[in-house]
Amino acid sequence: WPGFGENARILEWIFKRLNGDSSVARASPIGMLPTNSGIRSNDLSPSVDMDRLLNVDHKLWLKEEEAIRSFLEGQLGKDCPAGIVEQIHSLRERLANTCSEE
Repeated sequence: WPGFGENARILEWIFKRLNGDSSVARASPIGMLPTNSGIRSNDLSPSVDMDRLLNVDHKLWLKEEEAIRSFLEGQLGKDCPAGIVEQIHSLRERLANTCSEE
């Protein structure tokens, strides 16, 4: 199918990570992201601005965290598993901490 080659790029990145290649990923407030050279993109046309593609927009993600939290509270209330509540809280802290560093 037409998108297979692009999917293979991401799978290649995942396999490198699984095999312990730490040079292809970097930590971010939302999890591990590819480094600029972590995903093979030199043969793409038009070229891809990896800095822009992999940028974490903190304000956008803070809004997203709020929407996720609101959705879960509305749907599950006190029945939301503690682990999920902790992950959402941790995400907000990471975003707030890194946002203030910029």
